[in-house]
Amino acid sequence: MSLSTSIEAALVETHCAYRLVNQDTIVPIASEEHAAAFESTLSTLQAGGQSGARQHLSAAASHLSQGHFADSVRESIHSVESLVRNLTGQSKFSKAVAQLASERHPHESFKQALGNLYGYSSDEQGIRHPLLDKGDSNVSEQDALFMLGICASFATYLGAG
Repeated sequence: MSLSTSIEAALVETHCAYRLVNQDTIVPIASEEHAAAFESTLSTLQAGGQSGARQHLSAAASHLSQGHFADSVRESIHSVESLVRNLTGQSKFSKAVAQLASERHPHESFKQALGNLYGYSSDEQGIRHPLLDKGDSNVSEQDALFMLGICASFATYLGAG
């Protein structure tokens, strides 16, 4: 049995709140379903040739497990940004989302949700832009775990279409 297989087995058997993904990154999980969905997203992105988006999601997971929550949020949203820009060829996120919306006709709330997630990561100091008047970003572990999950879900949704 390989080292990575042994580590994964130990994490599962002890009901640890972490799982091994990509055979090299330990990731906090909310549930077994969360872990399975994350693994599925990485596979979907790999199969779709979206290595940039996949790498950003992997980096987000790594930052999350290291306690670098703002970095995790940044990498999570970068995964979605990478994906929409690759799918459309657009250089701006907003134009890429608009083009996808015109091509795929998602519910308006999906389009707004993407914009709002991107807006959060841009507005909150220390995520995509520097800290100005604070000593640290206002991003919790729960925020980073939510963003990882929602961005992985959006990546699967967009990558499968």
